[in-house]
Amino acid sequence: MVPPPIAAPSLRDARARALAKAISWRLLGTLGTSLIVLAFTGRWGLALSVGGAEGLTKIGLFFVHERLWDRVAFGQLSLRKPAPEEPEDQIRPSR
Repeated sequence: MVPPPIAAPSLRDARARALAKAISWRLLGTLGTSLIVLAFTGRWGLALSVGGAEGLTKIGLFFVHERLWDRVAFGQLSLRKPAPEEPEDQIRPSR
């Protein structure tokens, strides 16, 4: 038995949700980057500076990336049933 999806495929993420996802993901990524820089250099200041600059830059890039992909129909499924004369593979998600 397949569990029900967490979110219906026809729903879009709100900007606030996309931003929250970007921030939480980048916090993990920034922590990883900072730890790598710290491991290579042993310098906390450099590790935090590199991690901070990388984190802020990538939060913005990820947010833009998410919003652009939200406009692309590729890989999205429709909950709407096809009309009898409409082939199923031609149904596009409604916006």
